[in-house]
Amino acid sequence: MSGPRIFTSVRGRVSAVIRHDNLILSVLAVVIGFAVGWAVVGFRELIDVFQTLGFGSGGENLATIAAALPMWQVIAVPTIGGLLIGIFYRFIMPGGRPRGVADVIEASALKGGRMPLWQGLAATFGSAASIGVGGSVGREGPAVLFGATLSSWIGQRISSGRPVVRILVGCGVAAAVAASFNAPIAGALFAHEIIIGHYALSAFAPVVMASVAATTVSRGIYGAYPAFTIPAFEDIVWIEFPAFALTGVACGLAAVVLMYGIRFIRDWGVALKLPVVLRPMLAGLVVGLIATQFPDVLGVGYEQTDRALNAAYSINVILILIALKLLATAICLGWGFGGGVFSPSLALGALVGAAVGFATAAVSPELSSGPAAYALVGMGATAAAVLGAPISTTLIIFELTGDYTLTLAVMLAVVIATLVSTQLFGFQSFFLAQLHDTGVQLEGGSDVSALKSVRVRDYITGPPPHGTVDMTQGEARQKLLAHNLDELYIVDDEGKLKGFVGGSALADLADGDLEQPVAPLLEAVTTVIRDDQVIESAVRLLLASGARRLPVVDGATGGRLCGILTARDLLSVIDQAQAEAAAETKGVRRRRIAE
Repeated sequence: MSGPRIFTSVRGRVSAVIRHDNLILSVLAVVIGFAVGWAVVGFRELIDVFQTLGFGSGGENLATIAAALPMWQVIAVPTIGGLLIGIFYRFIMPGGRPRGVADVIEASALKGGRMPLWQGLAATFGSAASIGVGGSVGREGPAVLFGATLSSWIGQRISSGRPVVRILVGCGVAAAVAASFNAPIAGALFAHEIIIGHYALSAFAPVVMASVAATTVSRGIYGAYPAFTIPAFEDIVWIEFPAFALTGVACGLAAVVLMYGIRFIRDWGVALKLPVVLRPMLAGLVVGLIATQFPDVLGVGYEQTDRALNAAYSINVILILIALKLLATAICLGWGFGGGVFSPSLALGALVGAAVGFATAAVSPELSSGPAAYALVGMGATAAAVLGAPISTTLIIFELTGDYTLTLAVMLAVVIATLVSTQLFGFQSFFLAQLHDTGVQLEGGSDVSALKSVRVRDYITGPPPHGTVDMTQGEARQKLLAHNLDELYIVDDEGKLKGFVGGSALADLADGDLEQPVAPLLEAVTTVIRDDQVIESAVRLLLASGARRLPVVDGATGGRLCGILTARDLLSVIDQAQAEAAAETKGVRRRRIAE
């Protein structure tokens, strides 16, 4: 073979390799891993900036810093900070509310992983401020959102299809968790368990690579140390496992109280008609008042977690802190602080586990491995119950300790806590509850999920032909004939739906009736749907009523006619959702065959 032909052949093979999807995906995964690793470092530094502005010093030992400050400052910083955060979310943040892991799950499941960059950046800024001023919220949720947003942006820039963008979002999530905890295995599994939803090799390999890349960044900056100071503890004995099972029950109950508490506080604020912009300020005031006596409730709670792990609290203080941490976290997340539930659930779990450890030691000191072991087990159990991620939270504890026997205890407690919380709370995770509260349900497959998340407003083009209450019967008949309708909706001067007049009532009008008002012929509209409801509700309502169309009213104004949905429209929506789901499944199958 001549030299030019050999060169041409080699160049062709190299070009084929470069174009190979798996290679490109792997390179992108590494790029995303490094980018998200540095982004998480930047996010932590931004938190320190806000914390230094408010409390005079950065770092994770906020409780120690606050204990040395005057009482007025401890109260003022979260209160004034809460006011500024409320203003930020109300007038600057797209959508006017904090964002978190639930939004990443929704974007991955229903939007092909596509997330607006500006929205993610603004949400990250608001969460950093919320944590920096002492809000009892977590930093891992915002880090996950930040990582997912960056990876989604990269995926969209290269014009990748929906499945690839979803995998890249999973890479960003894995990188964020890995960089936060120095736990690459847990980061990779968390992304698959919560975001991607499967363990196909096409996704698993790039997610692992991104997780490892982010961990190298984190270890290069902060050292190869775990997120918490893990003390030495006695060897686990098998006779203790009933006590670890009891820890699982206690942590499951604590998780349920936390999740219900957040929703209760949120709904309470609505019932009291508290202005949305002022709710974070009131939450900050409550947290500040608590912190004057118990500064451990401030911030992400890592210092509190370390103290629980190292048995620095008495049992009385632990019981008080459990109640106060629950209250502080519920009011911060329920009333508009940005942040996550990961760190608070770890802190709460450490406290609950330590309490069970104290009780076990009191009953049988010679058979107890000590409060530290129970605190670690409690961390995994509570976090698993709140996040709905039993595998990755178990792996986090294993990576923190490297103790196989303790991991078995964590597995037992995690399973029990998850069962307790699922049965009592009704959802597999707090994130699914958040999505449910906004009308998004992810059960039943991607095509069914689409019907449960897409709003009616997305499928109406404007008000249909309609009449007004002051029009005559002749004018109503003329409009019916002009638009080939069999019924005409009638609105008042404000555009609110008042009823409809049927074509049969106008078909045989006498000449004397033409100038009569249409109002006496109105029939009540018994079935309407709001534009902020999901398409699935429209389908159910149409089937239940037997109607051929549904008038759509504005949910914000409470009755203004803004559109119409016909049975044909809904069939089109269903066909589109099924086609998109089939296309994604076909794409995944093609990649598996190629592998």
